[in-house]
Amino acid sequence: MKANIFSGFNDGSVFKQHAVYQRHPAELQLVLYADEFDVVKPLGVHASVHKMLAFYFVIGNLNQQLKSKKDAI
Repeated sequence: MKANIFSGFNDGSVFKQHAVYQRHPAELQLVLYADEFDVVKPLGVHASVHKMLAFYFVIGNLNQQLKSKKDAI
């Protein structure tokens, strides 16, 4: 890794200094995302009445090339 260039969570100071990550560096890492969206036409008086919240995750231990593929999410 070059100085000041981060390619993932494992390159950051939180990962390197955290006691759990120091003892178990190869444990499963889950990266969680949340997204809120409308399921009906978002125009008019009733906009945002039918919102849904979706959660997504990706496995943080995957190879960098695999993380950007839609099938991995």
